[in-house]
Amino acid sequence: MSFRDLPLAGDYSATEDRVNKFYVPLLKQSVSYDRVTGYFRSSTLKLAAVGLSRFIANGAAMRLIAGVEFDEDDLKAILEGVPLDEVLAKRLLADPLEGADIIAEHRLETLAWLVKEGRLQIKIGVPVDSLGRPLRRDQSNRYFHSKYGIFRDEEGNQVAFMGSNNETASGLAANNETFSVFPSWMQQVWEWNGRPIVEGFEKH
Repeated sequence: MSFRDLPLAGDYSATEDRVNKFYVPLLKQSVSYDRVTGYFRSSTLKLAAVGLSRFIANGAAMRLIAGVEFDEDDLKAILEGVPLDEVLAKRLLADPLEGADIIAEHRLETLAWLVKEGRLQIKIGVPVDSLGRPLRRDQSNRYFHSKYGIFRDEEGNQVAFMGSNNETASGLAANNETFSVFPSWMQQVWEWNGRPIVEGFEKH
């Protein structure tokens, strides 16, 4: 199955089940996921665990560029957290159904494991001065707040999206958020909207 078989919509809003109609189906079929977000929380791992377990079983990897305000527990997991023990990691990779439960119950350890295994790369978006030096929050009123992403499947199909939603549980499911979707097999849509999103990510 490829992205082309999914019943994707052009837009998703608060009236729809964005997790189960968009994120989970795409994660299940993805070999990579690039994401730019103002805020990141590991709560998304738990919320989309069913899709993420398939994503991990596929050998897929995620590149994340986020603003500087990480949750303290997430930051600790990323920087010094203990990843899943060997037994849990093997079970996570072997059985996506069980893997969903492991992710939901051990989201911080899963986050740490993904980073340790090179399956999650993180960059932090910060404002800089004219010489490219990072500025403290009290030196700038600017914040890295872009929100878009790109999924890719094994056939090379891509689905880009852009909207108001952060990579948090509330951004995916609770808040009144809207985002638009741009599939690569719709050529005009892709050239006008999708490709610039991909190029923007690579520039960052």
